[in-house]
Amino acid sequence: MKQVVEALAGLGGVRVALLALKDGVPVACAGEEVQLAEELGALAAALALELERASAEQSLAPPRRAWIKASRGCAALELREDWLLVALVDAGAPLEQLRPALEAAASRLSRAGRRQEPPPALPGGSGREAAREIG
Repeated sequence: MKQVVEALAGLGGVRVALLALKDGVPVACAGEEVQLAEELGALAAALALELERASAEQSLAPPRRAWIKASRGCAALELREDWLLVALVDAGAPLEQLRPALEAAASRLSRAGRRQEPPPALPGGSGREAAREIG
């Protein structure tokens, strides 16, 4: 996971890349402004929640991607069921190069998550039950 985030942070114009749990807790962070990890995670989680609420009100599936543009740059988010991938990008950075890189990073993280073994079974239960209780 760390390698995926570091590769994303290494792209031109990316100030910081963050992988966070859906509740905003940082998992991996890389780039020039790693001190922003907790704040960025919290902001991304709040935004993801608002996007989910708004899409639910319209009976739509929640978005998998969001771009927020501002005068100093933009925040690019890949939103998944269990995690968020965020990149803060400088103004003027080539966004046409960031979009495929962000999609590829999200794809690699999704594949890595599917390959992980479920946790061992709790006493008196199956591994599937343990995965639901822990995850």
